[in-house]
Amino acid sequence: MRIFISILLAYLLWYFLFRIEFLNFWIRLLISTSILLSIALMNLKIKIFKPKPKFILIGTLSGIFFYFCLYLGFLAFKPLVYEGAKSVYNLSKELHPNLISAILIFTSTSEEMFWRGYIQGKLNLKYNCYKSLGLTSILYSTIHISSINLPLVFIALVMGLMWGLLYNWSNSLLSVILSHIIWTELVFVVFPLA
Repeated sequence: MRIFISILLAYLLWYFLFRIEFLNFWIRLLISTSILLSIALMNLKIKIFKPKPKFILIGTLSGIFFYFCLYLGFLAFKPLVYEGAKSVYNLSKELHPNLISAILIFTSTSEEMFWRGYIQGKLNLKYNCYKSLGLTSILYSTIHISSINLPLVFIALVMGLMWGLLYNWSNSLLSVILSHIIWTELVFVVFPLA
């Protein structure tokens, strides 16, 4: 029941993020992901750990690899996805790139703690790893429907699958967090697509 309420709250937060005109997008994103992070921390037993070089390397390389896959997909389907990408990049005009970069580090960490660490981790205990991966990826994707941006929903599905696979394979939340951070920094700050 607790996980169901957490997922429902995530949908409401993303509706607030994309549909409610309050302050600006980046402030709404910080509010929404802060709440998700709080939920994850209340429901996870987070251990203090020493980052292992293996997990840092896996996270770094996968983030770069996922960016290049996205870039190739963007080039292949540019006529279909350009307007959706452009609408996302228009949000970047609201703040300085350094501030956006810092926000992306926080939001990537928060999303992975919630979606992979909490939701997929709990579903892994109830279902086999493939079913929990599929459910988590679909949920992660469909919360983006309120953006009314089909390419964004599709990318969320693909990336949810990739980060979910990485989480199951590496058994490391650190790898997934680093992968997500590097991917978003490349997509939004370093080498934007549109």
